[in-house]
Amino acid sequence: MKNFVEIELTNYCNARCIMCPNRLIKRKLGFITERTFKAIIKKSLNYGIEWVRLCGMGEPLLHKKFSKFINYLRKQTHLKIELITNGSMLTDQIIGELVKNRVDRISISFPSLVKRNYETIMRGLFYEDVLEKILTLMDRARGVPGMDIAITAIVTKFNHQDIAQLRSFFKQRGLQEIVAHLPHNRGGYLENFYGIIGKQYYLKHRSKRTTACPAPSAAFYFTWEGAALLCCCDLEDKFKLGSLKTDLQAIDKLQLGINLMR
Repeated sequence: MKNFVEIELTNYCNARCIMCPNRLIKRKLGFITERTFKAIIKKSLNYGIEWVRLCGMGEPLLHKKFSKFINYLRKQTHLKIELITNGSMLTDQIIGELVKNRVDRISISFPSLVKRNYETIMRGLFYEDVLEKILTLMDRARGVPGMDIAITAIVTKFNHQDIAQLRSFFKQRGLQEIVAHLPHNRGGYLENFYGIIGKQYYLKHRSKRTTACPAPSAAFYFTWEGAALLCCCDLEDKFKLGSLKTDLQAIDKLQLGINLMR
């Protein structure tokens, strides 16, 4: 049974990370409306959803109504809230909203404590600025029950030697969850895959198991337009199963599609 829904608040992003194909998106760019957001949440609740993840193919904190969405989720639903962010938009106001609403999990992409390596991977962002914002969030969230903060690091040829330092730095500051893992090919859209990670390193450290992607069977995925997609990395609406704009049975079709795959 699916236990979470992932909602793309926007597919705009202020970074051009080397492990993300955001710049190749062919579907329309934009921001979710309050009406569409609430419709997705209300429909999802009918399916026993427990978690809502705010992410998608863009930076969710770019949405000007982000605080409204968080307040709505906390006051109007029982859902647990997860935010995935690059950390660059963690202003004092946003941090205050996250702490006030006790967002259950905040996952921040921060791959290296080496400035050059960080800015090579997270193109368009500035190392000192993002690190300061992360540390501010950690300080203000410290002692707040129910709030978990995680650092995620996609391992590439630029930072694979930096991971031990990254773990040590954040653990010394009381953060226990530092997740480092190899990138995947993002549904085939990630260009220069071996050039990013280093082919020999990848072949040595990749999982020897080959399994189907677990995402479709675990989550519902909605774009900012309210379209239900089978794959979260679908940049072209190739696997569009319905839309809340034109088809109020979008989630039902998505579930049917998953059942047929099994």
